[in-house]
Amino acid sequence: MKTFKVYTDEFNIGVPTKYILEIYQRKSFTETYQAVDANGQPVNLPPYAIAMQIKRDVNSDVPLVELSPGNGIEIDGDELTVKLTSE
Repeated sequence: MKTFKVYTDEFNIGVPTKYILEIYQRKSFTETYQAVDANGQPVNLPPYAIAMQIKRDVNSDVPLVELSPGNGIEIDGDELTVKLTSE
């Protein structure tokens, strides 16, 4: 399982991060990640407001898709699953 780091500021508020994913047109995509802190320890996700924007490239201003729990994202403790279906 892949991991992603949850960065927080001095108020324990999550800081947005960027990740590069390869997602192909007309193909479904499902991938599960484990959330870890800077020390590699698991982070329980439910206290955080989770949202994800998928963009054509990392420098794009306009998202192609916006995801949230129940809308393409599933949260289970320290695991986050991204699910996109082809249309």
